[in-house]
Amino acid sequence: MIKKYSLIVISLYLGLFSCNKEENGIAPLSGESKMFTFWSEGNIDGTVEFAKRTDNSTQITIEITGGDPESSLPAIFNRGTAADAMGILLVLTSVENGESITNVTSLNDGTQMTYDELIEFDGNITL
Repeated sequence: MIKKYSLIVISLYLGLFSCNKEENGIAPLSGESKMFTFWSEGNIDGTVEFAKRTDNSTQITIEITGGDPESSLPAIFNRGTAADAMGILLVLTSVENGESITNVTSLNDGTQMTYDELIEFDGNITL
């Protein structure tokens, strides 16, 4: 009887605390996010969402429609406007099957970047 009780308590403990961190060690989303819509002169449209994680890192999600659904598109976060081309800040996960998800804690050069800093940064994403 005691062994069954211990097993139930352990199961409840794991159930209550497993939501604090995902299995892969990445902090859960906080619920705060900022979304941008984009379009191209071609046939690709979509959204980019910057979502804050509880450790103040950022999940960048790109979702696109149009284009070749089986192609892989590189995604790059650049400094300045698309016309300025002031340098690559961060190489994101390539868009596969219309979606890319990248978790960001720092830029390519190692500079730490929080969610709040990233959404205020003067930059653009190119595919």
